[in-house]
Amino acid sequence: MRRLFTFGCSFTNYLWPTLADILSIDYPYFQNWGHFGLGNRAIAERVAEAHVKNRFTKDDIVIVQWTSHLRHDWMHFGHPRTDFSAWR
Repeated sequence: MRRLFTFGCSFTNYLWPTLADILSIDYPYFQNWGHFGLGNRAIAERVAEAHVKNRFTKDDIVIVQWTSHLRHDWMHFGHPRTDFSAWR
C-alpha cells in the first residue's frame, strides 16, 4: 500500500487545506504530522516518532518541509494552576 507522511510547520498543517492535504488525495493512506509553530528540532523529532510508530518502507513517500533556521523550539512552563505548559 502506498502511504504518504508529511511533516512541517503551519505550511504543512493548519486551519485550512495545505499542500499536504492536496497531495493526500492521491494516496489511500495519509498521516499529516505537521503542526503550527514547530521549529526544525520538533519537526525532526516528529519524523523519528512517526518512523518508530509506522516503520517507513521503500514504498512510502515522506515529505519534510523544514521551517526557518531562526525558529527555535523551547518549553514554556505555565502557572501551576493552569495548563499552559507546552512546546513553543
